[in-house]
This record gives sequence, C-alpha cells and structure tokens, in this order.
Amino acid sequence: MIDKYSDHSANERTFLAWIRTGIAMIAFGFAIGKVNLLIWSLEQRVAVPPGHNTCPWSRSFGHLDGLLLVFGGMSLIAVATRRFVRIRRLIDASEVHSAGGVLAELGVSIVVIMATIAAFISLQL
Repeated sequence: MIDKYSDHSANERTFLAWIRTGIAMIAFGFAIGKVNLLIWSLEQRVAVPPGHNTCPWSRSFGHLDGLLLVFGGMSLIAVATRRFVRIRRLIDASEVHSAGGVLAELGVSIVVIMATIAAFISLQL
C-alpha cells in the first residue's frame, strides 16, 4: 500500500483539474482567435467607406485576447505542474511544512481574469 495514498490522490486530482482548466483556456483562446480572423476576413470582402468600421470587434486588441488566453493556459499548466511536484515532495517529507506562497497561482489567476474581461469587452464593443 502507498503511504499517504489519500493525500497523493487528492494532489493528483487537483493537478488534473488545473490541467483541464489550462487546456480549456487554450482551446477558448484558439476559438477567439479564429472568430477574430473570420470577422477580419469578412470585413475585407465588404466594401467599406473610408473612416467607417463595419465591425467593432476588429478594433482594439481583438487579435491579442485569444493569444493572451493561449499563453495564460500554457502558464497555468506550467504552474500546476510545478505545484504538483512541490506538494508531492512535501507529502512524502516527514517534517511539517507551511502551505507556502501562492504568488504564482495568484498571478496566473489575475492573468486569466484580465484575459477573460478583455475578451468579453472586445466582443461587446
């Protein structure tokens, strides 16, 4: 039997949830990028008077929000992997440890929130 099996399995379930979230973010970023590309290509086919924009979605940074979500998802997976390995070592250690810093998780969460807000705003303009 594996020592501290329930702790290790809880750590692995948490890791897999972070990975699933990162993959979903990457997929959502690709979807937003493809939609922005589709809108841009449709805009190029329509005769537009000078100074008039047919679709406000192509303004601002519509091409960057999908990219931001893709890189946010990749960084989320990297942080989750680092966290999984660190906690695995701490579970196996015999001494008591503090929970440690959550700075990386907080930073990635802020990036995810900002990218989601930016995507929502660019689709609403």
